[in-house]
Amino acid sequence: IRRTYPCRNNQDEDVSQFLEDITYSLSCRSINRIKRSPDSQCNTYEGIKLEIKTSTQGNTKLIWKNIPAGIMNKYKYVNIEILQNTHSSGNNEDPKQVGNFRISHPSGDLDTSVLLNAGLQPRLQLYISDYHSGTPVTWYGPEFDGANRVIPIRIKGLDASLQLYTKDGKACARLYIKKTFSNWQTVLKYSWVGFYKSSQRENDGYYTYQYAVKFALIDSNTRENYDIYQYNSNLTITPGVQIRFLLDDKYDKVLAQTKPWENYEEVTSVCDKGNHQPDPSSLWSFPEFFYEPGYYDANSVIPAKILGYDAGLQLFTQDGYACARLYIKKTFTDWEDAFKSSWVGFYTSSQDTNKGYNTYHYVVKFEKMEGGTKNFDIYQYKSEITIASGVQIRFLKDDGYDEKLVETKPWSF
Repeated sequence: IRRTYPCRNNQDEDVSQFLEDITYSLSCRSINRIKRSPDSQCNTYEGIKLEIKTSTQGNTKLIWKNIPAGIMNKYKYVNIEILQNTHSSGNNEDPKQVGNFRISHPSGDLDTSVLLNAGLQPRLQLYISDYHSGTPVTWYGPEFDGANRVIPIRIKGLDASLQLYTKDGKACARLYIKKTFSNWQTVLKYSWVGFYKSSQRENDGYYTYQYAVKFALIDSNTRENYDIYQYNSNLTITPGVQIRFLLDDKYDKVLAQTKPWENYEEVTSVCDKGNHQPDPSSLWSFPEFFYEPGYYDANSVIPAKILGYDAGLQLFTQDGYACARLYIKKTFTDWEDAFKSSWVGFYTSSQDTNKGYNTYHYVVKFEKMEGGTKNFDIYQYKSEITIASGVQIRFLKDDGYDEKLVETKPWSF
């Protein structure tokens, strides 16, 4: 996306000349301004490239490209500053300078001692004299996002998500827990997040770890539907670092794992057609989630057809509990008569007999969901059974236990 911003002060001439030198066309007539930037500046993401990446020491790696040779020769001092923006910064608030480096080549990179943090922003400044007097011509690079502009990943089978981010050059983990997932501390009593130097490490090859229930609650107000928990590790953030969410003290149940840090895979922009993810560019790595009923996790298992009827049964989870979903074909208009004595049993193990249910619910008492699909109406029931490996639901035709029409696959993490 090409974005242009005005250059409005008594140095417009210098700015215009600068833009001509880099063959960039920019109108200075607009009255708009970019947040956090002083008046004398022109911000773009094309042409000159200024970027902040991660060094092997967990510090800021400064990268610049395509500064025309004419600019390098014309200006006596060509500097790149690193600024630390704050979340509350406004147009009239100057950010804090945390680094200032003189450069002598049109392209290059530099490992700095500036610790990596959200809100860092590189700024190219051009001076024509030794005194650095007046306001220099300025060119801004994009602000560094603490999570590398990667949205949180859904934790399989749960209304929760995991995100890797950095603070002060260390690897940190953030958990988003849906507020309705009220028993999450019980469900995740033994769950933990492992920190790995590389995605190639085995699950038991973590550098450090922390139990999910020991994460610190840091935000319960700014998100209507989610509480946010964080943990700051002592692992230095470097390219390749990864975090994983494991269900219990064993190492074979990884419910989520993040992309390796700075794997250079592009995150889909909201401007691209076909995008199916929330906006990854939300400031400060707190993107909104959109968990509608259709997104509730069913372990990617499609509904099982109910024998002899235009209907299907599906096991899914909501708020950490086992739930049942019925798909009734809209042409199956007399289904309530056909299923007037039918019920769905909830079982903690697929080895249980039909009589060994933990709880049950009559089909005609399922709650109809709004919308449905083009061909099916959808009905749901939420049990009080905590979702766990092995949980299963079965559809029985009547009050007897012999006529089982369908059963789901046992739940697995």
